[in-house]
Amino acid sequence: MGILVYPGQDFEPWELSLFERLNRHPAISLEAFLTHQRFARKRRPSVIFQALSKIERALFLRAGKPYARLSGGKLGNIPSKPAHDQAMAEAGLDVVLSHLPGADADCLLGCGKEFWEYNFYADASGLPELFGFHESLEAIPITQSAILRRMHDGSREVIATCTTNTKFSATLNAQYAKDMLPALVEREMLGKLRQRSGEARSASHAALMPPAPFPEFGWREVLRYGAKLIGRTGNRIAKLALARIGGQPDNWSLVIGEGDVLSSSLDNLRELPQPNGEFRADPFLFRKGGESWVFFEAWNGNGHAGKICVGRLDGSSIRDVIGIELGDVHLSYPYVFDAGGETFMIPETHERNRVEIWRCTDFPGKWTLHATALEGTSPADTTLIEWNKQWWMLTNLCSGNILDHCMELHVFRVDGPDLQHVEPHPMNPVVLDTTSARNAGRPFVRDGRLIRPAQITSHGLYGYGLKFMEITELSMDAYSEREVRRIEPDRAQATTGCHHIDSCDDLFIMDVRRAYGSKFLGARPIALSAS
Repeated sequence: MGILVYPGQDFEPWELSLFERLNRHPAISLEAFLTHQRFARKRRPSVIFQALSKIERALFLRAGKPYARLSGGKLGNIPSKPAHDQAMAEAGLDVVLSHLPGADADCLLGCGKEFWEYNFYADASGLPELFGFHESLEAIPITQSAILRRMHDGSREVIATCTTNTKFSATLNAQYAKDMLPALVEREMLGKLRQRSGEARSASHAALMPPAPFPEFGWREVLRYGAKLIGRTGNRIAKLALARIGGQPDNWSLVIGEGDVLSSSLDNLRELPQPNGEFRADPFLFRKGGESWVFFEAWNGNGHAGKICVGRLDGSSIRDVIGIELGDVHLSYPYVFDAGGETFMIPETHERNRVEIWRCTDFPGKWTLHATALEGTSPADTTLIEWNKQWWMLTNLCSGNILDHCMELHVFRVDGPDLQHVEPHPMNPVVLDTTSARNAGRPFVRDGRLIRPAQITSHGLYGYGLKFMEITELSMDAYSEREVRRIEPDRAQATTGCHHIDSCDDLFIMDVRRAYGSKFLGARPIALSAS
């Protein structure tokens, strides 16, 4: 493949990460940076927009400098050649990927068998700097980015899309959305290779064209956005101040219900009492010795670290709660399961940069470290399942510049809880979508279908809602899933989120988030809807 650029072009961090990622992959040959000598920007954003963006970058930008030039080091072996170089045309590149905003590519289609570009670079009359601005201004729940294939007749078709949670700041919003693109490009390049070799594709994705960046925003829109940004920033500062003085601006608690999680109306949920000042989340139900136990994350607001607790479920209460000693890092998502006559737990331990499996030595409170995997990574909400006589590990990793565990789902074929054999799926990450990538509880089988609970992170909120995804293909050749149900909060009733669910027989348990002070204002403490 080749990358289309212009001489002396400055690149964003996600672009440099993409180039390095492609250059080190053994199945991809990055042949050259193809320089478009006659490229010239047709339009530039207004002065007021540029000034606002500069302020935002200074305040909110993450992951280093906003722009950088190509240099030696990891990319020093890649030559730069004119896009119209005859030798490059004769080399027969499989793909030319454009990193030029609004490039007139009609005369460049012959450089490779396929010409790829991004949705925010595709419109020659548009302004790519406005990517993510409209979604942030209007508080649209999600922001989409896409890879497009330019056809010889000038039309475009969508190769793949990815979805991110819209941020309060347009600069942050664009940065988060673009940070998913290196993984998406790499996956689609490998998918093209697998297609050519006759292997099956994996990972389903939407085929709808995402909206292009707006052609321009005048000073009215910029001022309106500036006012909203000040208000949103003030709200975030107020929440941080509340937390510092012991307040709970977003309090999580546990509720239980009866019936099938795929059909329950959610009208008769019962909130489980918890100590004042404590937040509880990530509950797992577990039956042992004729009793029901709840493993969950507890946090009391002191410090940043959550801990794992367990208690016996007695009607609408959790009794005999004890803490489980697993180390002094943040702990959550205590996925408890039986295998081979033993009881195991996989807590979230991303701060230790590995997956850990603990074995129970004295139920429910004594555990010993049994196995580890994925050393040096940052895995979250890891799940281990046996399906069709094969063990699989599903986890949420971060492969980009930004530490966010809601973007990518990775699958590994494993030998079971011992983790002696861990083989990554060839099309990882199999899901790139903040509305369905992150695990949200124990997968379960219903009528022969494997169902994976997944978080919806959207509307500017972590843990906005839940999806139930039916895994329709799971093998080393393919992964695909489809949504069968979703649960969302009724924000008019001061319920602002739910992000975990587990079930056992005819009982299910989940966590919910209330707005600060909602009980004191007379609102219903819990209100959810399903579709």
